[in-house]
Amino acid sequence: MGEDRLTSCAIRTYRGRDAQPLPRDAIDLIMFSPPPLMIEDERKLDQGLSRTTLTDRAYYQQFSKGPQDPLLLWSILPWHAFLRSAKPKLTSSGRVLGLYSGRVPFALIQEAHQRAGFSLSVIGTIIKKQQDPVFLGEYAEYEEKHLAPSSFDFYEYGKAQRILQSNGFQMPGIIDLSDQEIKGLIQPAKISAKTAHDLSQQGRPVAHLGHALVGTPR
Repeated sequence: MGEDRLTSCAIRTYRGRDAQPLPRDAIDLIMFSPPPLMIEDERKLDQGLSRTTLTDRAYYQQFSKGPQDPLLLWSILPWHAFLRSAKPKLTSSGRVLGLYSGRVPFALIQEAHQRAGFSLSVIGTIIKKQQDPVFLGEYAEYEEKHLAPSSFDFYEYGKAQRILQSNGFQMPGIIDLSDQEIKGLIQPAKISAKTAHDLSQQGRPVAHLGHALVGTPR
């Protein structure tokens, strides 16, 4: 068998929102992570690493179908808007690789892809520790204002780990089950963003699902 080797690589950087700065019909693979949470108070966006986790709600509302659009309610519009902007940038065989949080209903992640003109496949799912607990307060505030009585899908880390290990799965590690199957299995460990924030304030870890997704233009 032959072996392909990378002999040279040109790296270009662009500044802009979503995939807008990229040239049309030129990109084979676009990667995106993490999915930001929409917030009203834009002053928070200039604090520390906030722009890796938070984004301005005012901009992305234009992509909603109305005030009851589930992609708006669950803060999935930034992902949908990114996919919309990425599609014309891809070559005919191009793909979008996304690392997306399972804190939201998976059916809405599918809907975000469908509306943007992509088919969706999952290449891996893990349960991971919340890496930026400093922002759990924003998730708790968002949950109370926009989702109640529903809630984001967070989990007590230790409890979820024990459940998975008792069923033959490692945590951390890739879990070869669907989003629905995993969430059903660890349902006893589920907590809201409010509880997740409270636990993080006590120094206790919380978890959520993470998906590696491939979007293929239709």
